[in-house]
Amino acid sequence: MRAVPRWISTVSRACAVLPLYSVLAFAEPPPTLPGEEITGESSATVVRDTAATRAPITSPYAPEWYVEAVKTWDAPSVSQQMDEDETPVPIGKGAVFVPRMSEPDLEPDVQIADSLGKVVVTGHPGKKFCLIPGTYSVLMGNGTTKQRIVKWVVVDEGRITPVFPTWSAIQVEVVSESNIPFKGSYEIVRLDEFEPFGRGYGRDPNQAQHVKTWILKPGMYKIFGAGGSFNSVSSYVTVRLLPGELTQFIAVEDSTTGKIVSGGVTNVAGASRKITTHWKYGLDIGGSVLFNTSNDTNNSAIVLLTNLRVNHTRSKGEWDTKFFFDEELNFSNFKFSDINNTADDFRMYSLYIWRIMSWLGPYGRMQFETNFFPVYDRFDESSQLHLFFITRPDSAVTGVDSTSRSKRLKPSLSPTDLELGVGANVDAITSGVFDAKVRLGLGYSQRNIWDEYQDVPGDSNAIKTSDENQASILSADARHALLTRFQANYKILQRSNDAVVLTYGPETSIDATLRLGRFITAEGEVIVQFPIEPIIDMHAVRPDYWVYWVNTTVSWRISNSVTLDYLYTYQYSQPVSNGPKIDLSQHRVWLRYSFNTSR
Repeated sequence: MRAVPRWISTVSRACAVLPLYSVLAFAEPPPTLPGEEITGESSATVVRDTAATRAPITSPYAPEWYVEAVKTWDAPSVSQQMDEDETPVPIGKGAVFVPRMSEPDLEPDVQIADSLGKVVVTGHPGKKFCLIPGTYSVLMGNGTTKQRIVKWVVVDEGRITPVFPTWSAIQVEVVSESNIPFKGSYEIVRLDEFEPFGRGYGRDPNQAQHVKTWILKPGMYKIFGAGGSFNSVSSYVTVRLLPGELTQFIAVEDSTTGKIVSGGVTNVAGASRKITTHWKYGLDIGGSVLFNTSNDTNNSAIVLLTNLRVNHTRSKGEWDTKFFFDEELNFSNFKFSDINNTADDFRMYSLYIWRIMSWLGPYGRMQFETNFFPVYDRFDESSQLHLFFITRPDSAVTGVDSTSRSKRLKPSLSPTDLELGVGANVDAITSGVFDAKVRLGLGYSQRNIWDEYQDVPGDSNAIKTSDENQASILSADARHALLTRFQANYKILQRSNDAVVLTYGPETSIDATLRLGRFITAEGEVIVQFPIEPIIDMHAVRPDYWVYWVNTTVSWRISNSVTLDYLYTYQYSQPVSNGPKIDLSQHRVWLRYSFNTSR
């Protein structure tokens, strides 16, 4: 049989399937697959920018600088924050997600306004804001309404639109020259455009406070003591804020004058290195060793400074703990028995916050402070005759020591201070125009003191009389020295009462911010502490004990170069132990101006 040519076979097959193709051409297309198609729009896909899966450098969703900037945050990456936020997006709506760089209650609230400028929703950063599809403006940051950062977004139905942070953040920790945090005040001004953003405060560790986070535009800023001149050439520090970064800053302030002594950027306040998914830590260890020789004297010193922070964040709970150890040992001629502790301080702060809701967060706090080494009072080597007079708290002499050059004033671990507290932080009002945060809790404190002496000034004549009446406690040589030669070489060491001081009672604070128009801001804070019943042992006196602290600031930016500030402060404190009573009321008004041809 003769074979059919290949071209005839191909034509026959085409003719056979041609009717089938014609039918399919006019057939109805199949239904679409379930689910949502992923496109290249930034609002449709959220990049996985965690440490495990980094965004590619060419990603349109995360700029190149974002990968490094997110490492400075005290918060997860944008994608992780969105995954952890359980806010549902209703059918027919979309959502805007504004990330946080630190804790949400430390940053200023976010406002979202529609195309007509009407604010439609307000809340903390780090959550989804559900909106009807349309165009919106996102307002965030510190300062007056005119100074706030504005971002425009388009909301599509069923999509979550993240706003990647091109703004900057800074946390300013105010410490004394001994590196102890306290509630010192400062002001912050943007230099390149001369924008004063107001007054900030440090934190009191005893009140379970965190350093607040400033949200500002990137640029160069000046930090100076409260009430100082904008153009001051002393008592200030500067810092450059970069886009998307959280800057940890320490301002060293003189607690008496309120002037900024020094300061700078540091990573000590942040726990940036990950141990596991939920654990992070930050460690800073420094110090020095000094050997100094002069003639026949050798003076040496060892300095050690350690800061450790451990942070655990999971679901709605966060546990933050800080350890601080400062030690400076001085000794002469390599005699370790004569070590003198210039600085000896160990402190631990621990705070746990459980965020039940976005506006409610119960907390528990703990603070422990003590010293590790004993403290001695010594005569120098040149003293040929030296006497220690040991007295009771009522100044009666109980002994005289003429053989030792040193006496212990304080043992190790005395005094020991323990602070405990539980309560809740409540966002009472959040409207953007007026925000109020309330903290209600119960505090407990305990201070243990034992076997301590203090070096007190004395009258040599009175000591002679006292010891002549108690001559039996002295040898003949000591009595002769006492009456003839000791006047320039004696010390009186008075025993302090051993005591355990316990107090407990309610503690509360209110922190409020009011924006008056576009150019005026008013801030106020009220702190009240009072124990239900102080418990004081070992002959201590029980006075009334109350603590009030009221601070109100009103700032009016009259023009780009002129601002008017009013500050009212009221402090009242009656300590548990015998100490000075504080009752201070102060009004201060500043009219400040600055002009520079470079602006």
